[in-house]
Amino acid sequence: MMNSKPISRTPLLGVGGLWLARLLGLLLVVYLLSLAVPTLARQFPADWYLGVRPRVDLFQDWVIRNRLNHPAFILVIDPIKNAIDAGVRAAENALLSLHWAVVVGAFALAGYALSSWRMALGCAISLFLFGALGLWEQSMQTLALMLAAVLLSLLIGIPLGIASAFSDRTHKILRPILDGMQTM
Repeated sequence: MMNSKPISRTPLLGVGGLWLARLLGLLLVVYLLSLAVPTLARQFPADWYLGVRPRVDLFQDWVIRNRLNHPAFILVIDPIKNAIDAGVRAAENALLSLHWAVVVGAFALAGYALSSWRMALGCAISLFLFGALGLWEQSMQTLALMLAAVLLSLLIGIPLGIASAFSDRTHKILRPILDGMQTM
């Protein structure tokens, strides 16, 4: 017995094209407005300038002047930076000390264990190509940075996720921050 569902016809622009039509319409309106108001035509209006850049530059100059002797750097930022740097260097040295075939095989096995044979093949081919293109050392440095970033994200994210699960207040504070970070 055949299923007699009606065939749905997609409109000319479709669901994905509707936002494109709206965006193009908005750009057209902005363009026509810029023609009608000459001050908007070429440059961003100077009256709308917020003046943030000079303050950011002053803060940057302060950081450069004080990063070697200010307690915030000496007691907080430098130890965190040094720990992260030591972790990245240790992972980089470990990856570079292994034979290339061991690294390719380990990531192929991880790809197979976590996904499928296609992922394993993709990992193996990608890593092999990194070596064949002369990018093995740079690839291992990048991989070490990624491993450190994932570990740091887990160290921060898991406790925050647990705290958010147990506290509505924490969840309400973290939710907009996480939404913004996800967008970035």
